[in-house]
Amino acid sequence: KQCTIKGMVSLGSSVCDGALIEKLSVMPEGAIAPSNTRVAGNPSFVLEKELTPSNMHCWWKSGMLKIMWLTFELYLFFGIMLLAQYLWVFQLPSVSTLRYAPLLKWVLQILW
Repeated sequence: KQCTIKGMVSLGSSVCDGALIEKLSVMPEGAIAPSNTRVAGNPSFVLEKELTPSNMHCWWKSGMLKIMWLTFELYLFFGIMLLAQYLWVFQLPSVSTLRYAPLLKWVLQILW
């Protein structure tokens, strides 16, 4: 009947056509999930009436936002690391003659 049940439905409760039962929601005995509604909670209650495809499948928007935020974080992280390496190279010119200079630079960058 094109309903989506991700939670728990107790005996004696009824789920109508197009109802969406969210995760971790529990429909108690004798509860009714009307058609085209979104039900959530413990005990469950109606969150939205008249689900339409426009508000039912908006998960891709949050997924794209997460990917964009991850890209920004990686860009920021590598930019800061590049800046830190640039600063350490020019601040420690006399250290570059040491045998373990590259190791020292990375240890200093991690500690900084």
